[in-house]
Amino acid sequence: MSSEIEAAEEQAERRNFFRIDDSVTMSYQAVPQEELPQRMENMHTEANFTVMGSIASINQNMAGIMHRIEEEDQNVAAYLKAINNKIDILGRALLANDNELTEQPAQPVNLSASGMAFYTSEQVEAGVILELKLLLQPSFTGIITFAEVVGSNLVDEPVDGFDYCTRVNFTHMLEKDRDLLIRHVIRRQSEDLRRRREENEC
Repeated sequence: MSSEIEAAEEQAERRNFFRIDDSVTMSYQAVPQEELPQRMENMHTEANFTVMGSIASINQNMAGIMHRIEEEDQNVAAYLKAINNKIDILGRALLANDNELTEQPAQPVNLSASGMAFYTSEQVEAGVILELKLLLQPSFTGIITFAEVVGSNLVDEPVDGFDYCTRVNFTHMLEKDRDLLIRHVIRRQSEDLRRRREENEC
């Protein structure tokens, strides 16, 4: 049993360090150390921003049940999927009406379940704690996380008007959001591998 647990932990650790180049709509804000506990409490109250993540988490938990329903009754499964689509539409509308982040363009990032690198207009001091709001595409999944800056360096040429590449490690994230982020990274990586394979076959 211990070997199985160790294997599972090793696999989870590898997933944390899968890195992808992605496009994410995001915002960040420095958080003074004394405000961090209260800000972390507020993570649970950002229901509108994280609504699509909550829906995705519920769908993931019900995936096994949905698979069994599909095997037993295709009509019921189709009806339930239609209801899910309606809920997704309502969730996106709620998010769009409540958060100006949805109007901002996505920016290039290098992303993993344990941290990310992104471009900033100013240099951010190492050790600073940032509150990050990430809107994953194309699912509109909103994730709130806190991260420690590990470096911020001037780039050779500006990227989309940004002069610095800032790297952070995630320090505080809800477990359901980390699971969603891991699945997003793995899905993106699989899509990239499939695209490269198809290009090589041409």
